[in-house]
Amino acid sequence: MDNWETLHDYWGHPGFDNAPEGYLDGGEKSRQLVGFIHEKVKPEHKILELGCNVGRNLKYLNIYGYNNLMGVEINKDAIALGWRSYPDLKANMICSSIESIIKSLGDNSFDTIFTMAVLEHIAKESEWIFPEMVRVADKYIVTIEDEWSDSIRHCPRDYKKIFEPLGMRQTKEDKWDYVGYSVKARMFEK
Repeated sequence: MDNWETLHDYWGHPGFDNAPEGYLDGGEKSRQLVGFIHEKVKPEHKILELGCNVGRNLKYLNIYGYNNLMGVEINKDAIALGWRSYPDLKANMICSSIESIIKSLGDNSFDTIFTMAVLEHIAKESEWIFPEMVRVADKYIVTIEDEWSDSIRHCPRDYKKIFEPLGMRQTKEDKWDYVGYSVKARMFEK
């Protein structure tokens, strides 16, 4: 896997294969996210998505009554496209890398933190963000990640083995299959 500087450069300005326009599609993934969390994560909860891209997941959360939302995204073009595509989005989207913002967030400042195909792209040297996520999350961390692929931009990890030693307890797990790849959805509680 590349180092964090190379990964930040790529995800800040991705090639055609990861252009922000491609993230407008995928409503079925966003609906699956809502279905996965709705029993525990309530509409009044404060929710943070790390790696929100165009904000599609945040938009679907809005549709289902969640309005206390924040997204962090390294790609400014993705955020701009998100605002054009979802002008009525009720969320705050911030252009930043996870590494640059996570330490500035207060202890237990979000009820839920979630990721979808983002942590798999975190360089090994940036794994210090995992305990920071636990510090910032008041109740839940949800990871929806490819835990198997290993490439220049993918780092395979078992998130149960990461978050449980940090004080989180996995309470839900599911495997979702999409065209060409699979992800593991996990919910952790404090």
